[in-house]
Amino acid sequence: MLDPDPRILLPGRVATKRHDRDASILLGAIEAVAAASLALRGDGSRLIPLGNRVEAMRQTGEAMSGRFKETSLGGLVVNLPEC
Repeated sequence: MLDPDPRILLPGRVATKRHDRDASILLGAIEAVAAASLALRGDGSRLIPLGNRVEAMRQTGEAMSGRFKETSLGGLVVNLPEC
């Protein structure tokens, strides 16, 4: 779909240029393929339960200062309000 506006507005966030968003999607896809490739090479002996992974991410998020999170209270929204 062609968008005449090169900026995409994210509600409560910042405006991002389309090429930035497209590059981000591409990098995400590359990371997903790399992760799948690594996972498929394993023999299954090093499985980590989903609950343990979610808990580790929760703890990391709680320990991280709000200044470093991309929310309406931190990140680009605060540092580049003209976006």
